[in-house]
Amino acid sequence: MEYKSRQALRPALAWGLFVALAAALIFRAQWCMNGPDESYYLAKTYAMLMGVRPLADISALTQISNILLLPLMWLYRLVTGGLDGVYLASRVAAVLLQTGAALAVWRWLRQITGEWAALAGGLLCQLFIPLNLTALSYNSMGLFFILLFFACAEPLARRPGFWRAFGAGVCFALAAAAYPPLVVTAPVALVMVWRAERSRRLLALGGLCVGGAVPAAVVLGWLTARLGPAGLIEALPNLFAKDVAHQGSGGLLASARQYLSDFVWWFGLAYLAAVVLVTLLAAALRFLPGAARLRPVFWAGFALVAVWGLVMRPGGLFWINFKLVPLALLGPALFLAVQPKKPAAGLLLWVAGVLYSGGIALGTDVGLVNASYGFLLCDLAALLWLEEEVCRHSGACLRRWAGASALLAALVLVQLAGIRFFTDYAGDLFACRVRIESGPSAGMWDTADTVSYYNQTCEDLRGQVQPGDSLFVMNVLPWAYMACDSLPNTPDYWIHSAADPMIQWYYEQPGRQLPQVVYLAGPLPDGRANYNLEQPLAECLEEGWIRDRLLEDYRPQPGRTGTFYLRAE
Repeated sequence: MEYKSRQALRPALAWGLFVALAAALIFRAQWCMNGPDESYYLAKTYAMLMGVRPLADISALTQISNILLLPLMWLYRLVTGGLDGVYLASRVAAVLLQTGAALAVWRWLRQITGEWAALAGGLLCQLFIPLNLTALSYNSMGLFFILLFFACAEPLARRPGFWRAFGAGVCFALAAAAYPPLVVTAPVALVMVWRAERSRRLLALGGLCVGGAVPAAVVLGWLTARLGPAGLIEALPNLFAKDVAHQGSGGLLASARQYLSDFVWWFGLAYLAAVVLVTLLAAALRFLPGAARLRPVFWAGFALVAVWGLVMRPGGLFWINFKLVPLALLGPALFLAVQPKKPAAGLLLWVAGVLYSGGIALGTDVGLVNASYGFLLCDLAALLWLEEEVCRHSGACLRRWAGASALLAALVLVQLAGIRFFTDYAGDLFACRVRIESGPSAGMWDTADTVSYYNQTCEDLRGQVQPGDSLFVMNVLPWAYMACDSLPNTPDYWIHSAADPMIQWYYEQPGRQLPQVVYLAGPLPDGRANYNLEQPLAECLEEGWIRDRLLEDYRPQPGRTGTFYLRAE
């Protein structure tokens, strides 16, 4: 009776832990406004809300994720009467979606592994977020929906049914819409459906296809309504247009070489050699007779290499991503050493994680930085295999194994929590003592200099840009569009160079006009130039088409944090 009570108490404790962690993450979301990246995720959605046509007026494949966000931003504006505070609202929504995905993963893992491994897997999914940015981005939404897909699809092997498969299809389609390179994981989706019992296999496959078709039909129908069939076909090439800073590595082979070289750049040859050595030792255990005496050596080596990779760098800009890499790289060694009795779930997770990572590395130009997110799936597989090894022992040996595994899991989770709560992507968390009272970042706290820069920029924009005026911001400052109810008129929301040929190509399209206002932002609060612009003057821009237009067709109007160029009528 006591055992049953303790077992029944565990779900309640886990639920409480997930809810408390979600509340803490929402509280943490109030600090540090990230200027460029986070508002980049919102700016394209804002543009669509203001009437800018997707595909026709917006470039890049990632804009599909903005279509998914459009109903949320529309609802937020309807409820609040404006977009003040939309930054913070987006962060809260990201925490809620992530918590939902983490809970779904935890509930699913409880069906196939032990309570503590399932809890560790759920917490891993709740603590890790790409780039340590609590935001609804194509990165985070793609990851969250893939996790929800696994939570729906893997149980089809035991409880096949149309509606479960339908939910899996919806989640997979949303993941692919959020981050299109994730379509490379489709073979895993088909294998998971194929694992259903033969008599219900077609039913599950039908549910998966119908579920996937629903989001696709909604997005395609909305695009057709906005652009018309002919306009949609004509605008499709814009999905693959790239600015000068994101031209890729020169083809698939070059991207693959860059991806592999990134492992050496970030982790070093010595560490990768240690991973290979541990994997070879695991292969010897698996295939060489009489190698069982090497098992203690293998497990000692595995633990040392795992810990080495996890503590190599304590934090920093991208290191929350790379906390996922060590266990992912050690996955094959773990699989060979454990030889799991039911390997399907772990293998599907690990293969999906590798496909996820490789698909992003080859389908984008961001290398291992973004490609590392997929290794979260590989880490879940590693948890399954470690739990199976622990359960093979008993007595004092079991206690030692359980303790060692718990310490390894805790090392991952504590580091993720430390980075998530106490570091920030682009700011000094502990210097954020001033609250922002208006504009898209209302309700958030930042440094006095940052808030002053933000307030002055917002006031200047509202003074020079009338609601509905077309605006082009010549820097990586996407939140500026949302600060003044402007109509974005820009080839891209991430402008690195005035010499980018995309600018001329965009404005010379038939029927397109030059923006009424062009804004050149000045140095950032810490004194750094806003990317390539040392002074916010057209004369300081690189030689190029837009520089000539500003000097010939616009008149300058100085502001406190930058310069406005107003089109001469």
